[in-house]
Amino acid sequence: MKFLESKNLSLSKDTITPEKIIKFVSCLMGNRSLASKDRERIVELLLKERDKGFVTKEQVEQMILELKGNVGGTIKNVSKSFHDPKRMISFLYQFSKNDSYKWFTHAPDANQDFDYEAYINNAKSGFQAISKGISQYTWNNVYNFIFDTKDTAKDSFNNDIKIRWKDLKVWCMGHRFRHPYYELVDDYKFERYITIFKNTIEFRTDDNNLTFANRIEDFMYDFAINSSDISLEFLESFYSIGGSLRVYIDVRQLFTAFIEIGKWIVSNKSKSNKVEFSLNEAEDRYVFSIFHRGSFMNIDDEKLKGLSGDFHKIRNILLNVADWTIDADVKGSPLHIVCLDSQTEYNFNDRKKATVSSANKLEAVKQEIGGVRHIITLYKNIQS
Repeated sequence: MKFLESKNLSLSKDTITPEKIIKFVSCLMGNRSLASKDRERIVELLLKERDKGFVTKEQVEQMILELKGNVGGTIKNVSKSFHDPKRMISFLYQFSKNDSYKWFTHAPDANQDFDYEAYINNAKSGFQAISKGISQYTWNNVYNFIFDTKDTAKDSFNNDIKIRWKDLKVWCMGHRFRHPYYELVDDYKFERYITIFKNTIEFRTDDNNLTFANRIEDFMYDFAINSSDISLEFLESFYSIGGSLRVYIDVRQLFTAFIEIGKWIVSNKSKSNKVEFSLNEAEDRYVFSIFHRGSFMNIDDEKLKGLSGDFHKIRNILLNVADWTIDADVKGSPLHIVCLDSQTEYNFNDRKKATVSSANKLEAVKQEIGGVRHIITLYKNIQS
């Protein structure tokens, strides 16, 4: 359980009370008073979260955000939020550490009892709590693989995963307490389809063919930049770091973004046919670079805002998945373009889909870039 701290105040699952909630929120708001309807609503929401075992600083901050400009009135359903890939990581990590979700993606332990109905019901009851703030694409894909829905689940290449957990329901109900991992279905063990799904939520190191380096290299050649006119060079750092890189991420969304970036590169191959790939590692992240050496951007100021066209499309694809910046020579001026970072705002449209709402940040750079460099930041699992 995380603790919420502000000055000498703290809230925890075991000690949280309505009085402490009001005092804590008031303190965070600069001791401004709260209307009685606001107090009642915050107390109600946080006490529900406490009962689930999920009380985080982010939840309180979100409620305060909803109150901005409305202190003394009733709480509005404000949907504005901020890009945060670490929530996705925390969510996907549940499928490795949390017994309520782990056994949907792992082989059972010896003599393990597995009650399908009990596991499904337990997983569904906690799903909303662990999945707050993640991409709707990630949410939908995971949900569709585990639970009985009318929609399909997708693999890393956006193809249907033919067998999902719901397809094993009848078998599980007839074989109480047995895990279907090794059950033969559609000429293959269910293990095959679980592995396909696992490869959509993480880059792993237990199979050399499935390392980040090998998967990315193959994907760039076969799908993203499939052009004989373009030379792809993978630098030493890409192989040395990419062979041991392990991260939880929505691989399907990442690959979809690479396809869109690849389209940009192919459409500008007349400027340059050289593309370099490199990797760097820091304490909490990996930084993947796609450098179209010798290229440049001729793009008007309105499109540079990233609120329409290809810019906006890729930003929405990578929203809550990975940070994205571009270093580029734009109309003769070198720019650092911040497309997605922790200050990027998004809201929900009428179809309840998240869409980026704040413009790209443009920062002048003194030194010429020498091309167009896409920088994708993948965060490590901070709980490992």
